[in-house]
Amino acid sequence: MPSFLITLVSWASKRAGIGILNTDSGFHYLQDDYPALHQLPFSSYRGVALFERHIYLATSHSIRIYDCSNEPETPFFTLQQEIRYFDWSLLTGQPPYVGLVPILLSKKRNRILVANNSQCSVDALSLKGDFVKRYSLWDIAPDIFQLPEQFDLQFTYGQTRQLCETTDGSIYMTVANCSKSGNGKIIDLDSGELLLDGLQDPHGGIISHGLYFLQDVVQGPYGRTPDNGKLMAYNIKQNQKIGFDGLAWEATLKSDEDKKKSNPQQLRGIAVAGDKIYCGASFFGNPSVQQVPNRIVSFDIMTSRQLESFDLPDLVEFRHPQIFAMTLIPDDWQLPNPDKKLTFFLAGKQVVPQPYQPATEAEATPEKKEKKSSTTENSTGTQSTVLPGNNKTVPEKNNSSLDKARIQTNCKKTTNKAKKKKLVRGARSIFINHVSLCYLRTGNFLFSLNKKERTGREYWALRDISVSFYEGDTVGLIGRNGSGKSTLSMMISGALKPDKGKVITQGKVQLLALGIGFRPQLTGRENVMISGSILGMPRKKIKARMNEIEAFAELGDFFDEPIRTYSAGMKSRLGFAVSTAVQPDILILDEVMSTGDAAFRNKANKRMEEMRGRTKTVVVVSHSPAQIKALCSRVVWLEKGRVLMDGSIEDILPIYERFCKNPDQWLTEHPEIADLLI
Repeated sequence: MPSFLITLVSWASKRAGIGILNTDSGFHYLQDDYPALHQLPFSSYRGVALFERHIYLATSHSIRIYDCSNEPETPFFTLQQEIRYFDWSLLTGQPPYVGLVPILLSKKRNRILVANNSQCSVDALSLKGDFVKRYSLWDIAPDIFQLPEQFDLQFTYGQTRQLCETTDGSIYMTVANCSKSGNGKIIDLDSGELLLDGLQDPHGGIISHGLYFLQDVVQGPYGRTPDNGKLMAYNIKQNQKIGFDGLAWEATLKSDEDKKKSNPQQLRGIAVAGDKIYCGASFFGNPSVQQVPNRIVSFDIMTSRQLESFDLPDLVEFRHPQIFAMTLIPDDWQLPNPDKKLTFFLAGKQVVPQPYQPATEAEATPEKKEKKSSTTENSTGTQSTVLPGNNKTVPEKNNSSLDKARIQTNCKKTTNKAKKKKLVRGARSIFINHVSLCYLRTGNFLFSLNKKERTGREYWALRDISVSFYEGDTVGLIGRNGSGKSTLSMMISGALKPDKGKVITQGKVQLLALGIGFRPQLTGRENVMISGSILGMPRKKIKARMNEIEAFAELGDFFDEPIRTYSAGMKSRLGFAVSTAVQPDILILDEVMSTGDAAFRNKANKRMEEMRGRTKTVVVVSHSPAQIKALCSRVVWLEKGRVLMDGSIEDILPIYERFCKNPDQWLTEHPEIADLLI
């Protein structure tokens, strides 16, 4: 009897898991995500693939490689390696776009292929985990994936839901919500050819018996449907390399009609064994007493008739498991004893599974208020992530210190929810997509006798930066001198253009930095008129607010003296007074609040609190942790031109402060980061 490996997620218990289903004995093995994925609900197990007794699991921010162990009283799946790259987890905590979803082990290409939806790409790795190539959707099929005619910060090229390899080595991609149209497509990875169009919300994709099997929803807007999902089979064109030859059959998932109305099940996960095709059927909502149990369902390949149904257990420690992916286990694998009893490993230890038996409907369904609180908790962008490397993999043991720090801050955050600032996030106002900036350094080599040295050296001020800021954000940029903070702020303002990538802003941007925008030969009053005009203020409005600006800057008689006679603090006060009077959509403050006396800083902090309610987004560049804590709701840590961490103040600042005390020692304790910064 065939056995299947299944990836599961329990949102109610905030756990991910790996399970084994045997069609004779049923669901007989389950172990949770140990070591734990601490970033749930946005992190979980997604795609799964097998290769030479190795299990490759795609989490939403990494690839985990497991080996099989038959040692008694130990989990069957043992983690051997975890592969992480920088931008796989960069958007964790942003609007819930899952990063990695499907994973494919291509034997013909000798590659790991994983869909990276945070970057709208498919990433190719060697079997050891070394990064090889990135296929961006707009490069794969430029005619299909085009930028919108009108600017839209919520735009996405699509979400790749499945990768399927044909017998001749072609890779078929199942892409949902293409160009934010709600339209799903099947596309050839290599040629970019459109194979199938007009799908509602497609998942899955597998070839067998001369048919291409696909899961889709029946009706309803993208991402929501009142009905059960359906399974479709398409004929594959004969004697041609790629293409389909019409729909062979389709079957809608059957379940109790009364329960289906309130708890429709969608199909996720697909595998073939013999003349049957197996699909996972899950309700992706709050668990309910009345719902049909989440299950594995089989269909006859030739007739489409629905056959067996295998219910998944609902356990106290693993509530309402939902199926995301599944694959057939080879017959020669020695599996845990497939008896009728469930073997359950929790946090690495075997425990007795306790079936969940709610007393009432209210007990079974979590309160919406609690769910909303949980979502707010995770929307802060909590994150500790390693940097990108060309060919680096990160063993789990190297991340123990960062994981402990993350766990400690998360525990502290949970016990102090009442004290934590609420983050209210609106539309995206700044979108930085794979931005890099390079300078040519020639200063010490112009007179060198070495001809190669006279050509100069490249210095990358920013390397592959991808981050988004939102309306309501007050973001702090922190990092040592030379880390790229000011370069990034000037790039957001438009003063610098990236060598690679794109920066898209929504609204008027004002950069306030010491010495920028003032003409030294003109007086403070004259510079206010010029700066205000540059910022788009009418001359009448500038004159009307002149007295307010003069009073706030506290320059006295120097207001009518040339700027060249000003100290750094005086320039800072004048620039801050002008910029905050204009009220731009995006305000960038680059170290301007680090000068001046304590009285002015207090007044500036009060003005900043007022502006947070009027300005869409504020970006603060500062070396002062106290200032960041007082003003910001989020922090981005830059180091050597890369985003080292991006998340909440409570999580990032304690680590950053330890780093600043002794950077060399901290990097020695975290070699996986030190190596990638070289």
